[in-house]
Amino acid sequence: MHLDEQVFTITDETRDSLGFAFGPLCWAPVSEFWGRRWGMLPAMCCLGVFSIGTAVSKTSASIFVTRFFAGVFGSAPVSNVSAALGNTWAPQACGNAVVLYSIAVVGGPTLGPVIWAALVANSRLGWRWTEYIEAIWAFTIFAPMVACIACYASFVYGILYPTLEVFPICFVELRSMSPVAGSLPFLGLFVGVLAASVLNCADQPRYRRISEAAGGKPVPEARLLPVSIAGFIFAIALFWFGWTSNPKFSI
Repeated sequence: MHLDEQVFTITDETRDSLGFAFGPLCWAPVSEFWGRRWGMLPAMCCLGVFSIGTAVSKTSASIFVTRFFAGVFGSAPVSNVSAALGNTWAPQACGNAVVLYSIAVVGGPTLGPVIWAALVANSRLGWRWTEYIEAIWAFTIFAPMVACIACYASFVYGILYPTLEVFPICFVELRSMSPVAGSLPFLGLFVGVLAASVLNCADQPRYRRISEAAGGKPVPEARLLPVSIAGFIFAIALFWFGWTSNPKFSI
């Protein structure tokens, strides 16, 4: 990139602003004809894609192009969020929702430079991570529940599978069990799976009562009780296994 740094920065911001100028002309009609979701969710997905494109760009031209389209797709909330808030909240409560939205719109540009400056100043990260983080946020907003479930499942399985690798070491190598006898502790995990299944089935009547009280609508947060209990048991079991893995302890 051979442009003067100041000229490059101004030109880059201009491309992004141009995208914000043209984007609402597209996303507002899409929102009106096909609904609020189609007016924002695909745009957020594309914003993440073009943010990654900017992060991996090697030339100033590619940065300008990807930044322009990031502005086009990133401008979807500008024209659609206010209408979505009006559809979601009653007129009496819509004012508070708009205030919170305004904090994000006005406060974001004031906090962003501080965060981005810290990233750029970090020699291990650099300016490209400003785009990577934007892409991560865009994809998370695109499917927040999927992202949360994926993070939780990744954490649980990331701990579970290394634990399975430790079982043969703990029982076969350290306790000199035969391969068959050393594999029997795996049945304890299967018993745990069955116990969790019974717990979930036993919880169904409670969830059904909550759903009926809500007019038959699904109540996702009502399913958190078994997960909360299992989370504590999962942590306790890991500590228990770790502290008793030494052969001098009887398991």
